[in-house]
Amino acid sequence: MEKIEIKDNPLKVEIYINGKPNLSLMPKELKDAFINSLTERVLEYIRNKKSKKQ
Repeated sequence: MEKIEIKDNPLKVEIYINGKPNLSLMPKELKDAFINSLTERVLEYIRNKKSKKQ
């Protein structure tokens, strides 16, 4: 697993991936949509996990 850094990371979570996709092969619009979707899902997961702890 490899740790990656995300620029917009308000919760300061550490993100690890298993392998790296070759984003240079994706069209810019698809790449942006992919990254935004992944970011939203990760943040939603973390928020839900935190709210369950409270």
